[in-house]
Amino acid sequence: MIFGKKKGKEEPVPVFAKDDPDFWRSIPVGSAVSLTDEAAIEEAMRIGVGVSGLDYEVTVAEVVRDLGKNAEWWFYYIEGHKTENLWLMVKIVGADIVPIVYFEVEDFPPTLRSRLVADGLVWMFEKGEVGGAPHAPVFASDIFQTLEDADGDEYEVHYRQKPQGTVYGRYSRVPADAGLSDVFMAFSEYEADESFENPELLVMEKGGEDDPAGGLVSLYVGGITVFNDIEVLRSC
Repeated sequence: MIFGKKKGKEEPVPVFAKDDPDFWRSIPVGSAVSLTDEAAIEEAMRIGVGVSGLDYEVTVAEVVRDLGKNAEWWFYYIEGHKTENLWLMVKIVGADIVPIVYFEVEDFPPTLRSRLVADGLVWMFEKGEVGGAPHAPVFASDIFQTLEDADGDEYEVHYRQKPQGTVYGRYSRVPADAGLSDVFMAFSEYEADESFENPELLVMEKGGEDDPAGGLVSLYVGGITVFNDIEVLRSC
């Protein structure tokens, strides 16, 4: 009588250690990310794919380490459901981990710092501290933006710079990619009133070290996401 076949050796299932910084440092491209926060659920309902959140795939992994080696910012570009320019950013300072979902501001494509200066768009820089080779920029301590609500009414949002101020670090693609390793980066994190839809703001300049034109400046907005609203299935 055959009761069953002997089971073969099973591959271990990756454990999602939400409180382990090393986990967030090692999410490979191809991994699946599920978001179930309020914004993800609202977007899922809007596009008609249910009410349980949205699933994405990690297509790019990047890391920025500050020059003092006190903190790391891991950026995972996630794609799915026709969503563009969406990043899961994980900030690691010692044992502290802060996940934020950012999306690139649609009407502010990455632009050379010199072009912003030429066009008079210098509100993201501290007055008199726009920079220029060999000096890096200093980002503003306060940023004010006038936005519109769903009814078309305007309102002002005050983003306050977080205590670390302007951070200078080195950026690399993971795994290392030609031309995208050990690149200078300057950036600053901001936060607004929690009642605002996207209370987190990130301003960054990538590259431009010793270049009079500066690097590419980008803007991202988003919100802090709790661990319970994130699931990750790592690719092998």
